[in-house]
Amino acid sequence: MIELAHITKCYGGRAVLEDVSLRLEAGITCLMGPSGAGKTTLLRILLGLTAPDAGAVTGIAPGEAAVMFQEDRLLPWLSVRENVSKLTPCANPDGLLRSLGLDPEAEVGTLSGGMARRVALARALCYPSKLLVLDEPFQGMDVALKQRLYPLLRRAAEDKPVLFVSHDPDEAKALADRIIHL
Repeated sequence: MIELAHITKCYGGRAVLEDVSLRLEAGITCLMGPSGAGKTTLLRILLGLTAPDAGAVTGIAPGEAAVMFQEDRLLPWLSVRENVSKLTPCANPDGLLRSLGLDPEAEVGTLSGGMARRVALARALCYPSKLLVLDEPFQGMDVALKQRLYPLLRRAAEDKPVLFVSHDPDEAKALADRIIHL
């Protein structure tokens, strides 16, 4: 179990998170809230990228989570396959990439925004981890495509927590076992 206990974080004297506690177990948890509510800050604290002003994270160490940030963070000089295989221990991601509707040989610079999001998702899914963190993973994707991808996340959540941020209540209801509003 991964736990955030009594997390507080302030920026410029303003509390973005105040006494937030959360337990993560296998399954899918969706984090929702308006822009500026502290969702990304909470993820950054969970990942060890930002220190809380108060509180603690237990059950996970930095580097033990697979992450898909809001930005795709792809390497444009590499192919789709190389963006996954060179950055994860996944030697042959072609099956996963094809299930995501991607050509493994495609150059990243030629991809649409939704296709780039799917490459970033594949990279996160391939990384061995205790936790899968996805910050707005379905941004730029149509409803039918999102629904095709939901089973991949459900499979990942069978043996570890999956925490994803969304602004779409329908997406959260369709996919999450638990929804938390900040």
